[in-house]
Amino acid sequence: CCTRFCSAVGNRITGLDQVCSILEQPRGEHPHFRWRIQCYHYETRTRQESYTDANGNRKSRTVTERHRVNTWSSHFGGVIPSIDATRPFVPDTSALLTEIDTQLDLDFTHSNYLNCYRHWLMANRFD
Repeated sequence: CCTRFCSAVGNRITGLDQVCSILEQPRGEHPHFRWRIQCYHYETRTRQESYTDANGNRKSRTVTERHRVNTWSSHFGGVIPSIDATRPFVPDTSALLTEIDTQLDLDFTHSNYLNCYRHWLMANRFD
């Protein structure tokens, strides 16, 4: 999952008003998700290969190779409606320089997100 906030804080931000404004932005954003699946299997293939040996004789040999065969792929994305339960950001105005660590913590206990993900996975398993 991700929000636009993640890319915003990757840059250096100066000025207390700008920092406070950017840190308050995620409260109004819903997390976006993207699911991807790639189904595959491996096949062993043999082929005949011709070559010339050190004496100039033309010979053939059987070459065995393992190939990955992609059989199905799918993707799906959307937005998770959410409520931000984060406490308001209160800056320490006595600090001359501050580094802010952030994290995204999603609580799915009251959501059907994980069930929808599992259902989508099962519906897209082909091989």
